[in-house]
Amino acid sequence: TAVDVEVFAVDFDARFAADELALRHAEGLKGRPEGAKLFLPPRAAGDGLWAHIQEAEDARLAAEAAAAAEAEAEAAYQALVAEALEKGEEPPPRPEPEVDEAAAENAEGEDAGDPPPPPPESDGSRNVLVTGAPFAMAAETATRAAEKYGVAPLDVDAVVREAAATAGELGDLVRLELGVPAPEAAEEASDDAETSPVTESAAAPADAEEPLVEAPADVSDEDDFPEELESDAPEEGTLKISTLARVLSAAMKTRDEWKGGFIIGGLAWETASPATLVKALRRALGMRKAAPAPALPPADADPDAWEAPAEEEGAFALHSAKRLTVISLAIEDDAAGAREKRAKEEEARALRETAAEDGEETETTPEDPERSDERSEPDSTPYVYERAEDAAKHRELLETLWPLLGSMTASNQHALRATVDAGAFPEDADALLDAAVAAGAPEPPKPPDWIPPDELCEIVTARAARADREPVTAFQILTPAVQPERPGGGGAREASKDDDAAAAEEKEDAGKDDAEGAEGAEGVKDGDDGEPSGTAAETPAPPEMLEQTRWVIPAGGATMVLVRFASDAAGDFDKELAFECVGGARVETLRVTGRCEYPRVADDVLVAYGAARVVKSRPEEHLVRGVFVKSSSTFEFGPLVNNLPEPVGDEENDEENEETAEETGETAETGDGAEDAVSLPNLPPGNLKKKKKPVDPPNVARVTMLNPSAFPCVVKLEARAPDDPESGEPGGEQDAFAVFPASMTLAPGESREAKVTAYPKGNLPDAAVADADLEETPQDSPELARLKKLGVKRGIIAAIVEGNPEPTTFAVSCVPAAPRVSV
Repeated sequence: TAVDVEVFAVDFDARFAADELALRHAEGLKGRPEGAKLFLPPRAAGDGLWAHIQEAEDARLAAEAAAAAEAEAEAAYQALVAEALEKGEEPPPRPEPEVDEAAAENAEGEDAGDPPPPPPESDGSRNVLVTGAPFAMAAETATRAAEKYGVAPLDVDAVVREAAATAGELGDLVRLELGVPAPEAAEEASDDAETSPVTESAAAPADAEEPLVEAPADVSDEDDFPEELESDAPEEGTLKISTLARVLSAAMKTRDEWKGGFIIGGLAWETASPATLVKALRRALGMRKAAPAPALPPADADPDAWEAPAEEEGAFALHSAKRLTVISLAIEDDAAGAREKRAKEEEARALRETAAEDGEETETTPEDPERSDERSEPDSTPYVYERAEDAAKHRELLETLWPLLGSMTASNQHALRATVDAGAFPEDADALLDAAVAAGAPEPPKPPDWIPPDELCEIVTARAARADREPVTAFQILTPAVQPERPGGGGAREASKDDDAAAAEEKEDAGKDDAEGAEGAEGVKDGDDGEPSGTAAETPAPPEMLEQTRWVIPAGGATMVLVRFASDAAGDFDKELAFECVGGARVETLRVTGRCEYPRVADDVLVAYGAARVVKSRPEEHLVRGVFVKSSSTFEFGPLVNNLPEPVGDEENDEENEETAEETGETAETGDGAEDAVSLPNLPPGNLKKKKKPVDPPNVARVTMLNPSAFPCVVKLEARAPDDPESGEPGGEQDAFAVFPASMTLAPGESREAKVTAYPKGNLPDAAVADADLEETPQDSPELARLKKLGVKRGIIAAIVEGNPEPTTFAVSCVPAAPRVSV
């Protein structure tokens, strides 16, 4: 694909199950049906779960573990109570819950009492104060902010004068502090009469009109800053903090245009000082002092390396349902001076254009060169910023006002400040407002026809819990630490004449190298004291293998993995390994098979004896002649002459002699000499009489040893007594059976015959004694009774294969008998 992907092995990876469980409990997917979707920020291949989802999952697992521990402790306590009641004793006291020492230490350091109340939720109002240095476009930005936020500008002087023009206690108070007469007194006073000031205790006339602004309850009843009110001494003709707070609060509550918020443009007003305005706004908005919470890390910060800035002593945050945003537009003196100069030039140009339209001529001065000459050279004299002193006073003023709004870094601060360098942006109010939003100001509401920009999201789909898969035991996935070069990974390119020339040159160089190498080798061979020109190449170390269950594969790339098969148990193994992409829906499978076995000899009786010598049940005793009886799982030689001498000679080498005869072409009439073979007449091959395979006596049986495994077998053959039926231990020595050869080597799929001989020895059983024994033990099985009565000789032919802990065994038996004649 065109993007990096992360692939995991379903059968080996343990993380994907935990991640899917966390997503099923994630907010937005929990409790929703299968197929529900959640839109999240895209994550890079190899990243884990989203931080907020992982934190929620950790908290859920911790809560489950705590609940399980609590339930286990309760069950243990109830068991103790039941045991005590059963014994007639008093139940033991309930154990005290374990206390987290770290949490206890933190609790000791905190003040006792109820926890602080949570901060109030926002009421949705947008309250903005815009301030700026000269030429920072504060007025234009305030006007544009009122339009984009959908709230009305609030003229502080106009609201105060409106309050002063109303009757009532608040109007009297405002007039008193401003030093203006009451409306009635002003109308009745004569031109030469001197207006008397309104005292604080003056009462409104009985027939006075209802006040335009209803005075609310005193906003200073629960004031968090009483020291400000005690030291409040405003300049003459300006309001006190508490009075202005009451005027602003009443205006916000009673005037429809300001119920949803306001825009105040600037700090300089005739009726209140800047500090009084900020302190009054705090109270009018109902802001209360709160402990500052640590700052949150920026979106691009490293969570492990980032540290929250330390708060100064006495720092606080402000909480209120009505949030306040202060947009401060700063500008450097150089940028402000350039704008001032440009404004003057535009004003002068406007004056010239106006004079030209009126037919007037303007005089030129040394400071103002010929204005009529538009092609005059620009003035190279450095411009001096005339309002530099005002700008410095503005910066000093802000330094005194910012502490009134509390911490600038606390994450729970409801009085936000967004500072913008207006000189870094064009003289455009929209650009400055966008910069303020980027600096922390609230996002203005979008117009009805606004279409949001495209946003890249990762879609997470709720999926049901997976069915349990059979664990994989015999297969393992290994990843080379150094990936080999993928064939064609660099991309194919067209062949050209340059490619052919380069190939020919490379071939020619290779031929020269071969010739030089041959000459060097010959020189070493001919020289007496010559030394080899190079050392033998060292055996390369095996590549390092990693046991990974996840792989990040770059776009258009590939990763090679190896599947290793190993098993401690013999058998055939067949498995489908599943692979998935993180966040994907497709499952890719790879079927792998393997066989684990020992080198072995086939134990199939049809292979060992042939179908002609296998019978289902035993025929009559005198008719048994070298057959495998399925009912007894034994190859039975049948009756054999007891104490018959074994043939003397290399009988064990008969098979080898026969094979040699077949390879050399010897026959019964040629003998084994080369001279006899030469003296024969030149006859066709069909006329030559081949040596016939001898017919085995009844004491000899041939057993086919077949290697059905995929490995060569080194087989050791031995004849022994039957295994102990109780302990299963192998039997010891016996003298009735023998097997030749003693060992053989079989290639995979190869078969060879082994010769088994049976020559019973010893005394024959007494028939009368045998019948007496049978009468004493009537519970014996028919087979056991037969063995006792006939004195059956039994044995085991064991094929012990090197590397196989379990030998292949063949049970054999014979019945010792004496020759007799019936007359």
